[in-house]
This record gives sequence, C-alpha cells and structure tokens, in this order.
Amino acid sequence: MVVDKCNDYGDAYALAVDNDNTLWVATKQGLLHYTDQSQTLFNSSNTSLTEDAVSDVKIDERNNIWFITDHNLCCYNRTTFTTYPIPYSDDFLRCFDIDGKDIYVGTHQHGMLSLTNNALTPITYTFPNAPTSSMRGGCVDKQGRFWAGTMTGAFAYNPTDGTTEILPMRQIDEIVSDNKGDVWLKPFNTGDTCLIEITPTDTIAYRYDQYPFNDNYICQMRFDHTNRLWLATTHGLIFRDNGQWHVYSTTNSNLPTNYIYSIDFDSQNNVWCGTFGAGLTCFNGTSFTTYTTKQGLESDFVATVCVDKNDVVWFNCRSSQYPEIYGLGLSSLHNGQFKTYTANNSQLASNTIWDIETDAKNNLWLATGDDKGVTQFDGTHWNIYNTDNSGLALNEATHIALDEYNRRIWFTCYTGGGVTYANLQYDNSAVTTLNASKELTIRNNHVLLDLPANVSVFDTTGHLILSDYGTNIDLSNLHRGIYIVHTSNTNYRAARIIIP
Repeated sequence: MVVDKCNDYGDAYALAVDNDNTLWVATKQGLLHYTDQSQTLFNSSNTSLTEDAVSDVKIDERNNIWFITDHNLCCYNRTTFTTYPIPYSDDFLRCFDIDGKDIYVGTHQHGMLSLTNNALTPITYTFPNAPTSSMRGGCVDKQGRFWAGTMTGAFAYNPTDGTTEILPMRQIDEIVSDNKGDVWLKPFNTGDTCLIEITPTDTIAYRYDQYPFNDNYICQMRFDHTNRLWLATTHGLIFRDNGQWHVYSTTNSNLPTNYIYSIDFDSQNNVWCGTFGAGLTCFNGTSFTTYTTKQGLESDFVATVCVDKNDVVWFNCRSSQYPEIYGLGLSSLHNGQFKTYTANNSQLASNTIWDIETDAKNNLWLATGDDKGVTQFDGTHWNIYNTDNSGLALNEATHIALDEYNRRIWFTCYTGGGVTYANLQYDNSAVTTLNASKELTIRNNHVLLDLPANVSVFDTTGHLILSDYGTNIDLSNLHRGIYIVHTSNTNYRAARIIIP
C-alpha cells in the first residue's frame, strides 16, 4: 500500500520511520510524510526549501527529520525547515549519516563533511603515527608537511608537531605538489577518479569520463617550471595548461610510443620522457627527439628519469624481459654522450633504481632496489644509507621527495616500513626514521617477540595476508613469495621475509 501511494510522487530513494511510527520517504518530488490517515509532500512549492528532489532521509534521537537534496543538508523539527548548503558550487551531496549529535555528509568530489557550528565543514583526521601500509609516493606541501600515498589512503605528516593528518581515500599510487605547494594525488587504478587536487581551501576530484584520460593508466605526474601539469600515461603524453587538456600520441605527433612511463624537465622546460619499449624521448614543445639502443641506451625500456641542475639527464634502463623489476644501472645523457654506472663498474648498490632526485648541491639521491637502501652520489663518491648504518625505516625505499626550504629529504618504504627523513647537511646527512628502528627477529619462518603483540603480514602490494597475536608467530603456512612483517609493538621496525 505504501509503495502505491508513494508512486504518485516519483521515485522513492530512501525510507525512515520516526518515533511516532510514521513514515518519511525521500522522493524525486520532495519529502513525503505518510501516516495511516494522511500523506503530505514537502518541497519548494510549500516550504522554504530551494530544491525538490530528496535522495536520503534519517531520524535523529530527538525525532527531528534530516534529509539531503543535491546541494543542501536539511532538518525539519516538525515546525520549520533549516538548510545547510554544501560549500562547493561544483559538487553535490551523495549520502549522510547521524552519530548521536554528530552528522556526517558524503560529497561526490570533495570527500566527507561534518555539520560544525551550523555549517558543513571538511573533516580532518589527525593521528600520532603514520599508516603502515605500502607507501607508493610522496611530496612536500607549502607548509612543509610530508604527504604520502598508501594502499589504504593518504596522510600528511607535520615534522613540526609530529601529528599525522589522515585522508580516508582509496588506494593512492602517487602524490606530487605543484609549484604553489598544492597537492595532487593519483589513485591506484581503482574507481572512476583519476586525479585529486588538494588546496588549502578545497579538494577536487577529476573523473576519467570528464577528461581526456578514458581508460589511460597514469604512470607519473609532474609539474613543469611554469606549473603546467604533465601526465605520463599508457596512451600518450598529456598536459594541462590554463584549465585545458592536451594530448600527444603516436597519431598526432612523432611520439615514438604511447606508453610513457616517467617524465622530468630541463632548464629550458623541455620534457624528457622515459618510455617502455621506445627509449628516451625529449619534447621541445613542437616535436620529439628520441634516443634508443641504436644511439647508446642500455635498453629501450626507460623507467625513472631525473634532470639535474646542469641539464644532465639521469635515468634507469630496465631489462626488456622484466622491465617492471630488473634494472640495468644508473645512466646519464649529457652533450649527446651516454654513460652508465652499474654495480659491477662502480659502487652503485643495485642496478634497479625506483626513484632519482637531485638536491640543491646537485647531489643525486637514489632509491635502490634489492633491499639496498638509499644512495647519495655527488658524481664521484657514493654514500649508501641502509638499516644497518642509519635510521632508514626499511631498505627497500620506493620514493624520494625533497624539501629544500626546510633542508630535508624524505623517503617512503614498502609495507610497514614507515617514513624516513634526513636533515640535509649535504656532506654528512643524518638519516632519521619516524617509526622505531629495532630489528624484528625472524627465525625458521617464525616471528619471535619479547612481549606479546599483534603481528600483521602483507604481500608486496599491501594486502593483509595474515594477522595474529603472541610472541611466536608461525609463518610457515604462507605460500612461496616475498612478504612484509609488521608488529603493533612500535619498538620494532618492519621486516621483509622470503618464503622459499
């Protein structure tokens, strides 16, 4: 019977029963109140409401009726209607919930809001420690906070007061800051959101179907010297200028391949691109100049690219058979000449390099693979930092970010490794971890602890595989592979284990 009556008012989106056992219905034409004796429709024609369509409705502990329209959170106390507008002109409300006296609202593009001081306000989460899931990128914002993307969301660590602001988002693959210090996030190939921009006053989501991304996978984001955003994608090179998106591909330019893996810029704002399968290519704003094995590259698969302050292009070529994991050393291109340092002909710790950055003194900082830690290279001397000789959280660093203003360099590590930073002395950099640095004892595939603690085991993608509590945790039933072991006892550093 209720459905028949409600059909007169269009689609019914949600139902709520109040303390008087009467029904409130969110409909396309307004808020419907239904009792055994009557039905009343509230909308813009007979109330102070500015919108008709109601998408959700709930009852609070005082029997007030709360509901949302596209742009307003609304409350009806049986006498008057009060509206709380969304603070964004380009967004709309998707859902809401009531927790006692607290009301939370979910938006389409700007995350979650709370009703605070009679206004919808963005929510900030602050915790004392950084998340322990796999950290896949990082940057420093205008406030000197370090942002990291993890497999469980994003966080911003403030080294001044030691607090951590948590952003409850999907898996985040990379975070970069633009020249103004605003933060941009790239979700890890999930959902319909391809980019997220965070400014001091707003958070904006960019959807795949709204911009020229389609099904493109974004491999890397970078801002050039004029603050234009460039994207290395699997379907070409994309950049954003004055709000307009432009795409370079093999169909409209001499780009050698659409699979662009990494990008950086020289002093003339030329774009240097590492490709997967077509070598190293440089875009001068008009055309591409490409270097391959024919010109001296170790491989046509080029991963990390970094241009130093002397316009020397540094990069890591990868094995053509396993380009995702096996590197071929640290290569450079300068004045048309190639040079390659390897673990065999130099003190380079590993031929696989996950990230390269340069500091103000033009030193190279390398996040090296094979559990070899972080390397500083000044062109002559190699300084290697690892868990044995420094406070590095984990030997497998994945990303490097520099904060020249505060003279810090930041490193992110794999699952459970935490965040590490070094106060730059250039000649003698002291490396300090945000998390503890005591080694876990793992013997015969058992985790051995002094005191009982929660132990979590993750695979290398950040997924939880095993969780247990005690002083002796058996890992022997795990399948063959590489795992990260993390404990709730903050005195211990995460450890990597290989199950043969």
